[in-house]
Amino acid sequence: SDLPAPPASSLCRSDYISWYKNCYKLVSEPKPWEEALAACKKEGANLASVDMSYDQAFISAVLQQNKEDTWIGLRRT
Repeated sequence: SDLPAPPASSLCRSDYISWYKNCYKLVSEPKPWEEALAACKKEGANLASVDMSYDQAFISAVLQQNKEDTWIGLRRT
């Protein structure tokens, strides 16, 4: 799938990936969901959530390259 290129300039910190006015960070350290959420909150961030189809395409592409289990901002209640 061909994803459009992100904007040339980034407002994200160097350890984040910029995509459609959002900043994403891929962390390889395994954590339970609650700890992953807390780590995000500590950085002033949140777990990724999928609101639009292009978000889903981008997150899927990044995660397929990573090949590790990954938490996103969804949780069964």
